[in-house]
Amino acid sequence: MEKNHTRILTDKANSHRGKILNAMANFEVLFNGYLAHHFCGNNLKKIEEMILIIFGDDRTTLSSKAQMFAHIATNHDNKWYNSYVSPRMQQPKKKPYTLNSDLVFIIQERNVFAHRYLTTGEDINENPTPKDVLRFVKFKNDLEPLDYTDKMLDEIFLTIMTILKHFIDNEAVMKVLRGTFNTNTLAPSA
Repeated sequence: MEKNHTRILTDKANSHRGKILNAMANFEVLFNGYLAHHFCGNNLKKIEEMILIIFGDDRTTLSSKAQMFAHIATNHDNKWYNSYVSPRMQQPKKKPYTLNSDLVFIIQERNVFAHRYLTTGEDINENPTPKDVLRFVKFKNDLEPLDYTDKMLDEIFLTIMTILKHFIDNEAVMKVLRGTFNTNTLAPSA
């Protein structure tokens, strides 16, 4: 494959990785705030401590937080939880995507963009990657190519941004986050 094509794929992958991972980092701040608010009420000092000590980097996985969130939101914030409308196209004969199913989706996709190897195909003895596709490789018992078209990449980013906006629209969480750490920097906007 020509070097120019490899450079184009790499630049495109870097751009999408950056957009997706940055949006997910912003989302995780809101997610942590939602969970901390549930357990600590409006006690800003306790919320800060919970975010730093329990939900801090490398302490609680995003998947674990999603499981906690589903239980809490279903039982304590059901109206807001069920008001979410997914931007993803509904599968024929299936129920619309829910906030929980979209959370699972964005977490899985985030992990691809954070951890998977970008390939042109030829470097792993595969067919060359089509020009309009980003191909990542999952190394688990075998090589599994994961192809992403522009439409798929747009859907991932739109889903993250829709969830992010849904959390921003939750006034109780935003009020608490704006008062936490004495700064507005932990309360991102969509």
